Amino acid sequence: MPGRWSVGQYVALCFFSISSMMLGASMTHNYYKPDLTIPAEPVKPNSVLKKRTVAIVPPRGARDDDESSNH
Repeated sequence: MPGRWSVGQYVALCFFSISSMMLGASMTHNYYKPDLTIPAEPVKPNSVLKKRTVAIVPPRGARDDDESSNH
């Protein structure tokens, strides 16, 4: 077996690795609780991708050149 492990150690490693992945996936799924319901009518692609406007805000502490020369 790889790494000079016995068959029992290798099986235990595989079992605990897979169990850990399943537990993590289950916890993540329960935390975010996705909506898995199937809608009665299919969703149209254009209704999902609506145009959105984004406001551009300068980062905190950023100043214009005119404003910094007055201080």
